[in-house]
Amino acid sequence: MAMNRMAIVYVSGLLGLSACSFHTPMAPIETRTTSSDRANIQPQKIAPIYMVKPGDTLYSIAWQTRRDFRQLAKWNRIKPPYLIKYGQRIKLWRPADEPAQSSDEVLPPIVIEPEEDVIEQEALPEAPPAPGAPNAGSAVTDKSSAGKPVLGKVRRWQWPARGKHKRVVSRKRGIDGIAIFGNRGQSVKAAAAGEVVYQGSGILGLGKLIIVKHNETYLSAYAHNDKILVKEGQAIRQGQVIAKMGDSDTDRVNLYFEIRKNGEPINPLKVLH
Repeated sequence: MAMNRMAIVYVSGLLGLSACSFHTPMAPIETRTTSSDRANIQPQKIAPIYMVKPGDTLYSIAWQTRRDFRQLAKWNRIKPPYLIKYGQRIKLWRPADEPAQSSDEVLPPIVIEPEEDVIEQEALPEAPPAPGAPNAGSAVTDKSSAGKPVLGKVRRWQWPARGKHKRVVSRKRGIDGIAIFGNRGQSVKAAAAGEVVYQGSGILGLGKLIIVKHNETYLSAYAHNDKILVKEGQAIRQGQVIAKMGDSDTDRVNLYFEIRKNGEPINPLKVLH
C-alpha cells in the first residue's frame, strides 16, 4: 500500500510539472478602444443621477447621456451660464411631477455601419477666403482676444477637415455623424462660429473632444483629436483651426464629427458645404 501511495504521488507530481511546462503566459491586455469594440458595445441604461466629475460641463453631460442641455438645466434648476461644480448631483430624468418620455431609455453605442450602408467620398474643397477677410485658418488660443461669442443662426456648415469620410450611424438608436480620415496633425476647423462649451477627454470612446455651441438649437462635436487648440468659453470663428487630427481613443487617425439639433443628432452630410 505504501508503495502504491508513493507511486500515485510521483505520477501526480509529474502531471503537475507537465501542466506547468506547457502553461502559456497571457498576452498583455490592450485597453485602447477600437472601432470594432465600439460596434460590440452593449447599450447601457442611464442612471437616474449623474455625479459631476472634474472637467465636466453641463454640455458634456448632456452629450454623453443623449440629453438636450436645456432639459438638464430645467430639471436641475441650473440657470445660464449653466455652471456646475464637482460632486454635484445632476438629475437625468424628468422630475416625478412631469410625465416621463420613456422608462427604458438606453445609451446608444457609436458604431460604423457595414460598408454597403455607408457613404464614402472625398470631402468638398474649401472656398477661398474673400478679399480682405481675416485668415479663418489661424488658431486663436487666447480667450481675451476672441471677445464674447456671437451666437446666431447657422447659415452655412463648413467641412471641418479634408479627407475621405464614412457615415457613422445607428438608425435604430439615433446616432448620426461622420468619420473623416486624414493624417496626424492635420487641421480640424470649426464648422460654424460659436463658443467652446467643452474640451477634454472625459467622454469614453471619443478621446480628446471639443463641443461647440452655435446657438440655443445647435451643438457640434469634434472627437479623437491629437491636440486641442482652444479653451472652454472661447469664441471661435467659422473655419478657425480648433484642433489637430489624431487617433485618441480609437484605432485609426480620423475626426469624428457630429451635429446635434435640440439634443438629437442630424445627418451632417445633408448640411455640410
